[in-house]
Amino acid sequence: MKKLGLISAITPFVIALCACGGNGKVSEPVATDASPKKAALLQQINPLRLDNDSRIATSFAHTVALATDGMVFSWGFNGTGALGTSDYLDSTTPRQISGFSNVRAVSVGQYHSAALRGDGTVWTWGFNADGQLGVGSGSYSIPRPTLVSGLSDIAAIASNSSRTLALRKDGNVWGWGSSRTGSSNRPVVVSNLSNVKAIAAGDSANYAIKTDGSLWAWGANNYGQLGNGSTFPSSTPIKVLGLSGVRSVAGGMYHGLALTSDGKVWAWGTNTYGQLGIANYFSPVAQQVLGLSGVKSISAGAYHSVAVLNSGRILSWGLNYYGAFGSGSYVFSNSTPTEMLGVNNATSIAAGYYHTMFISSTGDVFGTGYNYYGQLGTHTTSNTAVPLQTVGVRGVGNLKLGTNTLTPSN
Repeated sequence: MKKLGLISAITPFVIALCACGGNGKVSEPVATDASPKKAALLQQINPLRLDNDSRIATSFAHTVALATDGMVFSWGFNGTGALGTSDYLDSTTPRQISGFSNVRAVSVGQYHSAALRGDGTVWTWGFNADGQLGVGSGSYSIPRPTLVSGLSDIAAIASNSSRTLALRKDGNVWGWGSSRTGSSNRPVVVSNLSNVKAIAAGDSANYAIKTDGSLWAWGANNYGQLGNGSTFPSSTPIKVLGLSGVRSVAGGMYHGLALTSDGKVWAWGTNTYGQLGIANYFSPVAQQVLGLSGVKSISAGAYHSVAVLNSGRILSWGLNYYGAFGSGSYVFSNSTPTEMLGVNNATSIAAGYYHTMFISSTGDVFGTGYNYYGQLGTHTTSNTAVPLQTVGVRGVGNLKLGTNTLTPSN
């Protein structure tokens, strides 16, 4: 069994997102549907109305990607069925989820995955010990897409290690799974929250952008990740201070990111590895990430942050021990946004635990950083400090997700 030495070496607290214990090892979930190997650790609409930021999702050990024809591909660790392939076999190359189509968005938690279909329904698969699949408590894990009943007219989804969120077209948000402020294995509406147009789920806090451009947060707040100037948790959504015109939001382990309409990026929460792009240890209020402008999308990893510029270039800051920046260096960390080598056409971005994935304007997929479980999809388990292209199904050729122009969903 290979130990994740970095986790125990750099993290003085339990890492909830990767289900790690104090010994720095990933726990070994047991599924009821089958015995997974131990972890060392519908209708088609063409083109679909897709949001580029919802086309690829990754967490600690697996990645899920969406093609423009509505088909879904996945790769990496599958000991809990998070690949949705009806088995528990890991894969260092992409596998298509058979018979699953008309998908409009994907999201992933630590050991589970979710998809939004074009008919407004939500489907989940993988680990369910905390009720994060929203299908009740009958199964510890489910290795195939399963309908979350009781939801309709869903416009967006988001996931973290043990929780899933869904935004209805009426502006209300539903959530299920375990959180620091409550648990449910079936969808429950988030109270005192309305007129929402976008959502995100960090590991310890949840975020919602309202139609007026304000940002709201709820959950744990031990590092100021709610951005309200305090460190007290809140089960009720509270306003993130000092922000307006928020266009996009992302949540990491204990930090949050926001992209405003002027193309600037703001960050708050813990800054242990420079993931806020500032000098302080943490900040309970949003601080502008200096040296960034013309940003079109953002993503937050556990301890690093990523921005895609209008030019298609990618900049990262925070923890880089495994090469998540793709800058050609394994420098431990850097609070200054650092450019990924040779990239000028990124359209979709997803920051994982210690790695980064992106889709290019040509529909190709690339990854850089931690790859022990094959989550980069390169047909190897070797880490890399430069972006490498994800191979095709069964390792043949390269994965192509389509080059249709994507229109953000209303």
